[in-house]
Formats: sequence, C-alpha cells, structure tokens
Amino acid sequence: MIHPILKSLLILLALVSLVSLANAQTANNNGGLSNVEQSELDALEAGEKSSRKSSVRSQELENNDIYEEMKDSDQDIVIRQIDRNMGVFLEDYSTQKDQHRFGLNYHFNTDLKSPFEVTTLEANYAYRLGVAWLEFCLAYTTGKYREMTRLNTAIGAETELQREENATNLTFGGGLGYRTRYIRSLIDSQNIFETVAAYLTYNSFSDNFRSESYTGYGIKTDFGVHFRSGARSHWGAKFSYNLSSVRKAQEFETQGSAARSLTLTWATFGLDYSFYF
Repeated sequence: MIHPILKSLLILLALVSLVSLANAQTANNNGGLSNVEQSELDALEAGEKSSRKSSVRSQELENNDIYEEMKDSDQDIVIRQIDRNMGVFLEDYSTQKDQHRFGLNYHFNTDLKSPFEVTTLEANYAYRLGVAWLEFCLAYTTGKYREMTRLNTAIGAETELQREENATNLTFGGGLGYRTRYIRSLIDSQNIFETVAAYLTYNSFSDNFRSESYTGYGIKTDFGVHFRSGARSHWGAKFSYNLSSVRKAQEFETQGSAARSLTLTWATFGLDYSFYF
C-alpha cells in the first residue's frame, strides 16, 4: 500500500505535468510565444489600433472643419470644382472672393402678347463693397411710343400714328445692389441666388415721329434670380422697372414745362449673363 504522503506527491507531479503541457500547447499555437510575451504583443497591437483610430478620427475632424468652413451664408456660395479627367476635387472657390462683375442683359416687354414692343439691351458693371455692390448700367431701349410714355395732353394731341411710332431711350445709371439667398428656402439648390438693385438714372429719349429729344432723371429697379454655373459666371432672369421724367428744350419763351415734359415708364423681363473677375 502506497503511503499517503507519497500518494499526494504523485498527484501534485501529475498536475504540474498537465499545466506544463497546456502551456507548451498554447505557446505552439501562438507561434512559440509565452503567455507573458503574448500579453505584451496584444498590448502593442491594441495600442497600435488605438493610435490608428485616433489618427482616423483626427482626420475626420479635420475634414469636418473644412466642410464647416465651406458652409455658405446668405451672401456666399462655395463652388466645388472637380477635375473630370483626373477624377479629383480641385481647390474650392467661394463667391466671397468675387470683386468685379460684368453683365449683359436682353429684356423684353412684360406683356407677353407683344414682347418685342419694348426691348432693351443692357450692359452693367458692379464692384463689391462688402455686403453691397456699387453698380453702373448702360441701356438702350427701343419700343412703341405708347408702351414707353404716359399720355400728356399738355404736350399736344398725340395721334394714333405717333403712338404707334417707335421711340428710343438711352439710359445711364448708378446705384447699389445686394445679393441674397432667401430663395433657397423654396428651391433646394445651393447654386441659386437672387439680386436686387436700385439706380438713379439719366435718360435721353427720342420721339421718332416728331424728331424731338427729351432728357431727364429717373429711377430704375431690378430684381433677378440667377444660377451660379461656375466659379466665374452666372446666368439667370431679371425683372426691371423704369420710371423717369424728361423734358425737351424750350421752343419759345412762354412755353411752360408741362407742355414739354414726358413721363417715361415701362417694365421688362430679361435674360442675364454675367462673369466675375
């Protein structure tokens, strides 16, 4: 019979052998690494993964900062430029950088039944003054006498032939304009904006029927809706209203101002193309 102490020693040796075999098998499975070495390796991998996650998160935050900087305001639009050949984004352009604008407009009569009874060819230039624009316009308008003037009995009888005759008006004006983006609450587009402008004008009107010329001052107001098609241009539509009082030269000493004055007024709807530089 085995002594109890010897029996206990044998059981202890058996347990030690089993633990050693288990550790050896684990080491083989881990490429020959001990538990301590494996723990250190796991810690290094965990640290590397944490570092990579931190780097990615930092890059994402950096990208978010960039996108936040590109958010537009009521005044400005960010143009994202893409090189289609390379398939990459180029440097973004913000309309906050706009400084000069030159535009060409062609206007028609707002009465769609007779759109060509008043037409206007206009060129305008604008210089940005912070949130406003200092604007100048030069416009040449042709149309029917009856469409461009209000009846003035004091100037003499206006025959039907005269009222159907063409007349012309040359307008030079200067004023202030403002660019807004309230329309995007109605239309889901980042590239659409509107403009409003008001001008003081000087007008030279010619009555072709009587071969008489009139000059005087007036006002001109514009409202436009535009689509920014690129970093350097936009196109759109514009509504324009003109009102002025003009006079012809005094023909004789007793001729009063009412007998030689005309009120000019017309409204047009036009197409607009402008570029920035």
